[in-house]
Amino acid sequence: MGLALFSAVGCTFSGHGTDHTSATTAHGESGSGQAIEQVSARAGRDSGVEVHAIRYDELDPMVRRYHGKVVVVDFWLFHCKPCKAGFPYLLQLHQKYGSHGVVVLAVNLDDPANTAVREKALAFLKQTKANFTNVVLADGEHPEQWVTMRSDPARGVPGFVGEFPFTEVYDRKGGLALHEVGVDHDVLDEFVQKLLIDGMTN
Repeated sequence: MGLALFSAVGCTFSGHGTDHTSATTAHGESGSGQAIEQVSARAGRDSGVEVHAIRYDELDPMVRRYHGKVVVVDFWLFHCKPCKAGFPYLLQLHQKYGSHGVVVLAVNLDDPANTAVREKALAFLKQTKANFTNVVLADGEHPEQWVTMRSDPARGVPGFVGEFPFTEVYDRKGGLALHEVGVDHDVLDEFVQKLLIDGMTN
């Protein structure tokens, strides 16, 4: 199949790039919401890229809306090179299996108050023609809290401590079938195929 493989973790949540601004220092900036709307609008009009700014408590309901489909949720950061290198494979999953019941959902965890990085991330989505569903953090959301809540042992999915690229896969019944850092793309492709087949036979 010729897919590139990287199973090693490529990035950590802290210290992932020279443009990184921590939540404790960046929230004094203004106008980030307006920038999100303007850049998202341009991305959507020019390339068909769909971007949603959401709060954490909206993520799981968004996933549940795709009940009956296999949902691949990819968490990424702009300064994480392996994260961005994975986008061609996400697009390939979307193109190969979208019509068969696979939904790709990419979640950017960069600080919404860091306007410069947010605009770069949105420009990257446009450049890569990432025409699956894309999520960014709404104004006032704290990336560190997303990482903490996503690794809540009460959800049965401990282990996500801010290492990227990070992937979740949900089966057709909405069950969490995969929760892994640095997943092989060949493995992910085969795993998605299996969930599609299992969903048709069950």
